[in-house]
Amino acid sequence: MFPPVHCQFATLKGDLSYVSNFAIDGVSLYVASSDGHIRLSPVDIAMDDVQRPEQSSFTVAVANSPINCIISTTRHGLVITSH
Repeated sequence: MFPPVHCQFATLKGDLSYVSNFAIDGVSLYVASSDGHIRLSPVDIAMDDVQRPEQSSFTVAVANSPINCIISTTRHGLVITSH
């Protein structure tokens, strides 16, 4: 059996709370955090080293509890969470 291999390819910045989960629907990155916020960023800027102010992430939803799981669908544009 081979040991697991981990590779970091991006760092999510800008949150004061920890990232609990994320989902990618092809063009958008949804980031769920322990403070109940769901933030949305275009995938192409999430992969950039330089954050451009005109393309930064923004909050799309706020829950009353931490988000444990987030799933996004490209076909119907749904974002599903569990708390």
